[in-house]
Amino acid sequence: MALGNQTDKEFALSGRITRNYMNHPRLRTPILNKNLLKEIILNGGEKMLSPERRFDATIYFTASHLFEN
Repeated sequence: MALGNQTDKEFALSGRITRNYMNHPRLRTPILNKNLLKEIILNGGEKMLSPERRFDATIYFTASHLFEN
């Protein structure tokens, strides 16, 4: 989510090169289930996320629905 600004990406690789890395079992089945986020992020901490940061963006775009009432 660059919002029109330069990102910190230094280079890019084709899918042919990165496929083996992106197909790793840990990426396909993460060690923590996304439902655990509600137990880890407490007291409205999800409102303090900064979606321009990589980890925050992951939570913001893929699991924000978990924090809706």
